[in-house]
Amino acid sequence: MQDERFMTVHNICQRLKVSRWTVQRAIKNKHLKAVKVSGGQGGSGGQWRIREESFQEWVKAGTHAEPKAGAGAGAER
Repeated sequence: MQDERFMTVHNICQRLKVSRWTVQRAIKNKHLKAVKVSGGQGGSGGQWRIREESFQEWVKAGTHAEPKAGAGAGAER
């Protein structure tokens, strides 16, 4: 089995200096591949783990930039 390295959402936030929401939005929108690991004994939730390779691909694609102020859903009303 290959020695794979995984990162957390927190690791990525620190490395790129982006918000947790930026990373979670990328995961939700399938721009960043991630797997959810159990939150513990029967608990709901859990934490995301991202392969280093997937992180590098996401950075190269350039889809990790923070949205500009006012440039979100519902900004154009």
